[in-house]
Amino acid sequence: MIKLTVNGEFDGKTIKEYFQKQGYSTSQIKRFKYDGQILLNGQAVTVRHPLTAGDTLELTANVRLHSLEPSSETAALLYCDKYLYVAAKPCNVATHPDRTHRANTLGNMLASAFGKDFRLRIITRLDKVTSGLVLGALDEITAEKLNAMQLRREIDKTYVAETEGIVPLDCGEINLPLLRQDDKCLTVVSADGKAAQTKYEVIERRISSTIVRLYPLTGRTHQLRAHMAAIGYPIIGDKTYGAKSAERVKLHCERLTFKHPYEQKTVDVCLPCEF
Repeated sequence: MIKLTVNGEFDGKTIKEYFQKQGYSTSQIKRFKYDGQILLNGQAVTVRHPLTAGDTLELTANVRLHSLEPSSETAALLYCDKYLYVAAKPCNVATHPDRTHRANTLGNMLASAFGKDFRLRIITRLDKVTSGLVLGALDEITAEKLNAMQLRREIDKTYVAETEGIVPLDCGEINLPLLRQDDKCLTVVSADGKAAQTKYEVIERRISSTIVRLYPLTGRTHQLRAHMAAIGYPIIGDKTYGAKSAERVKLHCERLTFKHPYEQKTVDVCLPCEF
């Protein structure tokens, strides 16, 4: 259970608008709608309900937890303890089963790794086309702690990508607001969007492409893909954002770093990728 208190900024706003401002992704809000429960001052409500300053929101995700069918492939675990894990997601594999991806997802691969009582609680979800590291929790309390850490930007993520064209600057920061267009499954730069920041550094310049390391300072949907396309260097293979077709979208989450929610240590997991 996650418990939040509404401040005056959101007086008259809807619960959905509040979730969005707090940094919850569209997929997380859908989980609250369809797989959980939203309580406002102890009463069940929908995301369209208006808020009043001082209201208490309680969120329970995954109230109806269903067993996942194990896949023939087992997820690679790069870190695991009794609370959480960091797993490797292959490219072009969906993270979570849904209406269009019911089997052969990372969730199914994790069920194969953990056994029949496993419940999927992904904290750092990746797009289907993106490969790399994902963080998951093994119980609901740990999931709440990790989700709160992510909202406070206490989980550092590093990506590597290959872009079309030669990025001229050795490093830089992209500060362009992003607006999610759910009907088109697209994120666009817009003055009406949410603040979004991405740092980048050039690793290697090739004949017609550039290897870059990307550091998302915010967590907007498709942020890295939209930002790189917006400055004229779309990620190779990302046709959604204007790149030419390729064997894959060359975007990979290579590192996750965060303080363990219970133990006095830093978890730092790296999974290099050669493009």
